[in-house]
Amino acid sequence: MVAAVAQRYRWPLLAIAAAWVVAIWAEVSGASVSFHHDHLAAGSLPLWAGALLLLGAWQVMTIAMMLPSSLPLVRMYTVASRGKPERLEGIVLFLGAYFAVWSMFALFAFFGDAACTVWSPRGRGSPPTRGSSRPSPSGWRRSIS
Repeated sequence: MVAAVAQRYRWPLLAIAAAWVVAIWAEVSGASVSFHHDHLAAGSLPLWAGALLLLGAWQVMTIAMMLPSSLPLVRMYTVASRGKPERLEGIVLFLGAYFAVWSMFALFAFFGDAACTVWSPRGRGSPPTRGSSRPSPSGWRRSIS
């Protein structure tokens, strides 16, 4: 049974495994820090370049983490459209729309985060930090506590 599933989903499973390898490598090597929201929104790169880097990383994340949950729907469509000439086009359209919707969400979140960074008292270009924001005598400060 496992062999039949692996054969049926060979290309999607290879893409998912490759995306996980890239994600694990990025985390272990420390390269993933360059793709975090806070680094891209408040870093030294132009906003458009940060958005492009985010979209690239987002596609890897979508393949690794979101594509597996859509495979049953792809399988259902494949069975329902068996014997139809536009079957492959339908699958490509579905997956293209799936990735487009998640990409739009990523851009919305990224530019919203960037707007909050620019409009905050700290402003763009401040070193990114993690944690909650709290007022301090010198303006807004973010800290872990």
